[in-house]
Amino acid sequence: MPKCNSCGWIGYYLSLFLFELIGIQATYAETLLPPVTVWSARRPLETEINNPQQLDEEEIVAGHERAISDVLTGLPGVTTTRIGGYGQLSGIFLRGAGGQGLVTFDDIPLLVAVPGLQNFDSFPTEAFKSAVVQRGPDSSRHSFQALGGTIRLYTQDREETGGKLSVEGGTFGTLRENLVGGWAGKLGRLTFTASRVDAFDGSHYANASENPEREPFRSTLGMMRFSTDITPDVNWQGSLLYRNSWIGTDKFMLDQKNFKLADVDSFGRSESWIAQNSLNVRLSKDWSSHLQLGYTQLQNRVNEPTPTPLVYGLSNRMYLANWRNQHTLVNNPDEKTRWQINWGGQGRHESVTRREDGFADERTMASGFLETEARYHDLSGQAGFRFEHYDQFGDHTLLKAAAAYEITSELTLRASGGTGFRIPAYTERLFRFLGNPTLKPERSASGEVGLEWFPLQNMSVTVNGYYNRYDNLITQAYAPIRFPASPASFFGPTTVNVADASVAGVEVNTRYTGTNGLDAGFSYTFSDNRDLQTDLQLPLRPSHIARIWGQQRFTQLPITLWAEAIIRSSAWNDPANTQPINQSIQLNASIRYTLNKQFEVYLRGENLTNTRTPQFYSTNMPGAMVFGGFQLSF
Repeated sequence: MPKCNSCGWIGYYLSLFLFELIGIQATYAETLLPPVTVWSARRPLETEINNPQQLDEEEIVAGHERAISDVLTGLPGVTTTRIGGYGQLSGIFLRGAGGQGLVTFDDIPLLVAVPGLQNFDSFPTEAFKSAVVQRGPDSSRHSFQALGGTIRLYTQDREETGGKLSVEGGTFGTLRENLVGGWAGKLGRLTFTASRVDAFDGSHYANASENPEREPFRSTLGMMRFSTDITPDVNWQGSLLYRNSWIGTDKFMLDQKNFKLADVDSFGRSESWIAQNSLNVRLSKDWSSHLQLGYTQLQNRVNEPTPTPLVYGLSNRMYLANWRNQHTLVNNPDEKTRWQINWGGQGRHESVTRREDGFADERTMASGFLETEARYHDLSGQAGFRFEHYDQFGDHTLLKAAAAYEITSELTLRASGGTGFRIPAYTERLFRFLGNPTLKPERSASGEVGLEWFPLQNMSVTVNGYYNRYDNLITQAYAPIRFPASPASFFGPTTVNVADASVAGVEVNTRYTGTNGLDAGFSYTFSDNRDLQTDLQLPLRPSHIARIWGQQRFTQLPITLWAEAIIRSSAWNDPANTQPINQSIQLNASIRYTLNKQFEVYLRGENLTNTRTPQFYSTNMPGAMVFGGFQLSF
């Protein structure tokens, strides 16, 4: 593994960053009024047991960051990999695993655009109401999940009439507009979101030192969500998302023994639809039922100017039905006792058509689950199993158990374990060049122990230790590729199985909410990502990732400062650990000036350290960027 030679100056930089925030806090302490902090009582039983990280709308938009992937970067257990500049694709792992099922929109899986990658830059932060990060196996009620955990994103759902308009411009000739509006009345509520992004000048995709061409980017997004109470016991809600993006791109071309990006006039286009309707019914005092019907579609296309122009891509569709029931058998809040049983099932039908040759395939999946959750005084637990049937990959029974013990009102001990199974996404198997038709399904067995501590009323500390064992882990890598017409192999980007792998680590997350306008936090992930057959490190997974952030609100000044520093240790592009990815540190910051309750202006700087370290072989990492804009509430 490449050595970390800059740990000293990184530590100094982070210490300076903290002291500056504390100094700002102290300067204005006398003039600030303490905010009213409301600490919730006991959380829902599933949340109390599994303790997922929950981000509300205020946390998501705090730094006026462009895309939801920027918000997720640096969170405990989360590894993001940017492939090029603004508008290009990026990958995401949670505890070393990724793929289809890792990210959901309103509980509908986000289909994979390119093996292991998504265009998260076309999903603005303003479009989301909340995000939930569940690390490790989720509850048995969540079928066909990714192996390292789940990131559940929920679209805007305004509870009052009004809206927000945001306009921003900056580096790369960027113009970004977002409009969120809502209506709420006796009949229910309706929320719509519209977004448009244009990076007219574009950023580099291939390494900028060798390829001067820039790649423009544009994206259009529209969303709608509604909710209505048909009766006091029946709620109907639904959502619809449409996204269309276009991005200039480059082509991996052979350079001696390696494929590397070179400037060509290629472009990629992607179009997504996600729709769902859900019915929530209270059938009796102790029985509630949830039925969700969903549809999602992804069409992508890449045009390459070769001697014979080449057009390739996939059209992927999925229909699903999800049914869940909850029976409460015991519920005595005064005695702190509760016992409930959850059961239900899910069915999916997925199809694909390959653009370049018309190849088509389809498959069906079905699952059923039974789960029980209970609390007895300060001890709570969950145990369940899920049976999953795949018409192409057989039957599999998966288990999940978890427990939480409230040692004191400030300290809770948790432990959990479970198994997982995930089949390769169609994109991972069939996408031209980057896909691998020989991919096998991946399996996992994992366990974790964690502590949640509130040393102060306004401070939380969470520490988790985990071990995940993977069979046939699916991962993207820069690995040998062999073509049928040639006996020689060449290095290039592809998708591979790692037959026997483990990811073990420690996650730390802290947050402090001061009484004088300061919010600050620190998160750190150490992970040993290892191929157990070769004893080498898994590709694209840094062993150390840290994030330190702070936000200062001034009462007598209409100004809010926000900043974060993200540190990544070195990693490898390839399974053989021969092509390094260097360590990096990036600083992002913003200042917000509030003119009145309805109008504010802001200025945001990204990568202010001007770090140019690429996160994938031969791709570009853009340098320092500056964006400015305004937000109007009505």
